[in-house]
Amino acid sequence: PQQAAPRPPAPTREAPPREAPAREATLRLRMPGLEGNQAQATSGGSARVEGATTTPASPDQRNPTPPYPSSSRLAGREGTVAVRIEVGPDGSVTNVLLTGSAGDPALDDSALATIRRWRFRPATRDGVQVAATVTTNVHFRLDGRR
Repeated sequence: PQQAAPRPPAPTREAPPREAPAREATLRLRMPGLEGNQAQATSGGSARVEGATTTPASPDQRNPTPPYPSSSRLAGREGTVAVRIEVGPDGSVTNVLLTGSAGDPALDDSALATIRRWRFRPATRDGVQVAATVTTNVHFRLDGRR
């Protein structure tokens, strides 16, 4: 009698990430030389990764909030824009990548244009300022809720 071939295990689904308010966004730090290792923090703190003490890049508290485009406001459009921000060793934004659209190009553009002007406290590794990547969400809500 022939035996049936074993079935491959069913794929597992990871729970979707929880949304965080823009002012308390989850930051994910990625630094050269530490690929595959991520330290997560909310604005500040430090983490120990493979013997190196790391401090994530954190946004300057004076960074402007993206303006709500009037066309989106009048049309009653809301949404969340997800972005990946590359931060240079000097704390300047070197690149911004849209990783999740709000479904409204005006909301996406407002978030991207504003974030390009942001400044960060640079990430450090063993006390040396290094480039880092930060991910965050920008929430556009008409009633002011986050």
